[in-house]
Amino acid sequence: HLSKFIVVISHAVKNDYMRYIGSGKIRLIYQAVTLCEGIERTDALNHDKCFFHCVIVASLNPWKGQSEAISALSEVIHRGINARLLVVGNGKERFLTTLQQQVKDCNLEQYVEFIGYVENPVQFIRIADVVLICSHWEPFGRVTVEAMLAGKPVIATNSGATAELIHDGVTGLLYDPGNYNELANKIQYLYENPEKGLKLGSAARIWAEDRFTQERYAMEVFDLLNEVLKTV
Repeated sequence: HLSKFIVVISHAVKNDYMRYIGSGKIRLIYQAVTLCEGIERTDALNHDKCFFHCVIVASLNPWKGQSEAISALSEVIHRGINARLLVVGNGKERFLTTLQQQVKDCNLEQYVEFIGYVENPVQFIRIADVVLICSHWEPFGRVTVEAMLAGKPVIATNSGATAELIHDGVTGLLYDPGNYNELANKIQYLYENPEKGLKLGSAARIWAEDRFTQERYAMEVFDLLNEVLKTV
């Protein structure tokens, strides 16, 4: 109530907060995102090249969509595609157990690997053939931007701020949340059309490098501070 302005990190968050706060008080400033290369794990570099690697990086939580990714993987494998899923992240132990049981029930033990928490997930993004963003709603989507900066094709849910980051068919592919068959179809499409994946990744990298710079972020923050000072 006493704030001059409220800063939000996406249109999705802005639209959500507008139920409680007048739009004139809200300012959108996208975060700056840079890739932190760090020290790579040797096992991250030695994954079998005969697989089409799908990577999902997120905390283990039902709304992050790891179960959806596993269901999609099961579908593409049944279609004869030699795909593999790397699940990067940790979280609720009970949900991990549920995911492991899903993998067992689908006979996917040799196709799904739970990496756990890593300090620098970019190393796994680098080895991906496609990065999956299966979250039902994201306030921003840092992993999405990191994948784009790495030049990787992204298949993501058409929801929340994720839909702001992906221009469908140009800088990535979108699918309806919960529709694992549609997700499987898009994985298969990139598997069968590797040149399209390269094109999507290249376009995504160019767009993200221009949009999420520290310089742009600092300029927009200072512009807002100047606006605040003028009202004092």
